[in-house]
Order: sequence, then structure tokens, then C-alpha cells
Amino acid sequence: MARVPLVVLSLSLGPLACHGDAGGDARTDALADAWCEVQSRCADACGTLAVDHDLCVLQWASQFDASAVAADTFDLEFSPMCFDRVLTGFADLACDELERPWAWAERVCPVWHGNGELGDECRPYELPENYALVSTCRPELVCALDPSAGSDAWRCRDVADDPAEDDGCLRYQGASVVEERCGEGLRCDTGVCVTGPLAGETCDCGGLFGCEGCIDGWCDADLGAAEGTCRAFVAVGEACGSSAQPQCEYICDPGSMVCIAPDDPGPLACALALQL
Repeated sequence: MARVPLVVLSLSLGPLACHGDAGGDARTDALADAWCEVQSRCADACGTLAVDHDLCVLQWASQFDASAVAADTFDLEFSPMCFDRVLTGFADLACDELERPWAWAERVCPVWHGNGELGDECRPYELPENYALVSTCRPELVCALDPSAGSDAWRCRDVADDPAEDDGCLRYQGASVVEERCGEGLRCDTGVCVTGPLAGETCDCGGLFGCEGCIDGWCDADLGAAEGTCRAFVAVGEACGSSAQPQCEYICDPGSMVCIAPDDPGPLACALALQL
């Protein structure tokens, strides 16, 4: 099963806004308090600055308040079930838990949500409308790109379900690392999950984009050849770079000329802290 992390908790840290009305909002205060508790107890492990808890709550409550205001603006519902799940998710985060951010997407659901069903068009809430824990999809679904429906099509998708053949790939991009997710025995081809040749089978070449991809491998072909043979990826630490085709699952280090892997996943709490 090809896995890819997808962060559904996305916050922008702009200037502090006024925190709600005079009495504040108990829900957004609780979310802020839970998240600031994670930051406080994981600061050393994550290499982040330990900040005053009250100041942290003030800052993050204003951000969560924006989500509540967005919910009113876009006529979204408040979900007590999702609210409790998010608080539990924060409490369960361990400072030494080695997981990709994808695990967070599978733990939580939107506290403020719409009624979009699987496959429905949805609103991604990109900047400047970047609200935390807000979605026009129903709980258990996330608003994500679906390249099978178009180059800029956003659909309600199930983060716990691997895309099937002809479904759009689930995609994550962070820094220089791009990861795409499809079901077992499928590969991502121009944003869509497709079947493809296995190791030992023929792979087609030519055109502007070179040789086609292989399942769990690369296409071994001479330069300019019409076809080649699929080979299993070269193992991490083994020599690479003798072919014009990419031989490594991740990248061939140009300095050492061996296959390397992305950095090992750090604590999920730290990954979230760096993303938020």
C-alpha cells in the first residue's frame, strides 16, 4: 500500500486578532489549550521554543476563533464528535512518536463541517481563507485535490481509503519531497492511479516524458529506445546513476551516487508544530 501524509490541520500565524467576544468561546479556548499543552511538553523534543502557556493560548485561540467565524460565514455545523476526537488526538500525541503527518489526518475530523459526501465538490480553504479544522465535507472526509476530475478539482475524499484504479492520487508536498498515494499494485501517473508493468515486464518509452513508470520499480531502457524492462528499485545505500532513468524510489544522491531515502519521520507532534 503506497502511503502519503496529508496534513488536515493547517493554520496561518498572522497577527493576533481580538479573541472573540468579551467572554471568548469555550470551544476554541479548549482547542487552543490542548494544542499549547502539546507545544509546551514537546518543545525540547521538537527543538522549538517553549513559550508562555497563557500567551500561547491567546494566540491560538484567536486562530481557532477564525475557524468558528468561518463556520458561521459559510453556514457550517459544529461537530461535538469531531471536537472530542481532536482534543483526544492532541492529548495522545507523543513527543517521540515516529509517524508521518498522514497519521493525523486519519485521527481527526473537521470540528466545523458541511454535508459534502464522498466525491462532492468542496472548498479547499486556501489562503487567505486558511482555517483550522474547517471543511465543507462531512465528518470522516477531507477536502483534497482529485486530479481524476480535473487539474484543479477539489473533492471530498476518504483519507483512510487508498485510491483505486482511475481515482485521483492523494498527494503531499513538503519542501522538496513529493509523495503520492495509491492502492496496492497501483502507481500514480499524471495524478491518476493506474495499473502498470511489474518488475520483469516491458515498459514503454518515448515522447516528451521518457519511459512510463513501473510498479515498485523503474524502467531500464537504452537512451532513445522504444521500450525497456521494469526493474525493482535500487536499494537505499546501493550504487545508482548508471542509467538515464531514475533507479531509486526516492533519489540518487549526486555526491555519493547511492540511493538515499527521505528523512526518517520524526515525532508527529513536531511535524505538526513545524507545519502549523
